Amino acid sequence: MHNLLLANRRKPDWAVSVLVLTLSTVVLWLLLPGFFRAANVASEIRTSLPTLCLAMGQMIIVSARGIDLSLGALLSLASSVMVWLFGSDPTWQVSVVAISAGIGVAVAGGATNGLLVAYFRVQPVIATFATSFVWAGLALWALPQPGGVVPEGLSSSLRVGAWAPLVVILAIGAVWLQFSRSSRYRGLLAVGGEPVAATNSGLNLGLVQFWTYVAAGLLTGISAVLLSADISSGDPLIGASLTLPTIVAVVIGGTKLTGGNATYVGTVAGILLLIVLRNIVFAVGLPYEWQPLIDSVLILAMLAVGAILNLRRKK
Repeated sequence: MHNLLLANRRKPDWAVSVLVLTLSTVVLWLLLPGFFRAANVASEIRTSLPTLCLAMGQMIIVSARGIDLSLGALLSLASSVMVWLFGSDPTWQVSVVAISAGIGVAVAGGATNGLLVAYFRVQPVIATFATSFVWAGLALWALPQPGGVVPEGLSSSLRVGAWAPLVVILAIGAVWLQFSRSSRYRGLLAVGGEPVAATNSGLNLGLVQFWTYVAAGLLTGISAVLLSADISSGDPLIGASLTLPTIVAVVIGGTKLTGGNATYVGTVAGILLLIVLRNIVFAVGLPYEWQPLIDSVLILAMLAVGAILNLRRKK
């Protein structure tokens, strides 16, 4: 029980991510000072909101010692279903049904992943890697090619004021802050950090793990709505490149892949760092194709830092 309490009280270590973000921002300011115009920064943040929601889902899963490699494909499926239901001239009633269906599909996908991992005992990497192909195939079936119509009201809602995206980030943060003060949050961290102690204290590990995937599915559905609204159309492959950035943001932010902690501030810092690094790549003239390599190197670097810190603590 003592270890369980320690797991619940453990403070997330996001200082490294904030430090790296600060240094990278200074570098970008030196290379590309025009980037920091208010309208441009707001546009970059708005474009990254879907990835932030997706990363939040990944963070919740990782904090319970899981991982989801299908989030990007599930986002594509939710977006494709939603745009397909919008049709050519959607009324507000049709829009409500389409958005609800898109989010519902994402939640169902998350629940499927949760069942495979929590109750059928399939390793998270294997289960979600397999379902990613299922979601991707269904997305192509629902929307064989990019296109479709997104209601103008939905698209324009994200562009109401330059700092509307910041309001969204703060709103998500407020919800997370409230959740982080609950017993459910402490149970979540206990399952990830001290599963044996959590079981001995009466927590149902399978149920907690299942609901982490359902929550990630809900956030994936919201991400699909935001992304479809931002690009004003649908694309069955739109989420294919988003899974890796969610893992990068979570790891950079200080959430350990071994579970037991979660940090919203760190995850936001991770997303902002990806924005900054993407623009540094552009500023120095490197090909855009280098971005996945940089993301992978960041993951390895943060894992190495974590391993070194753990060794120092043991000494």
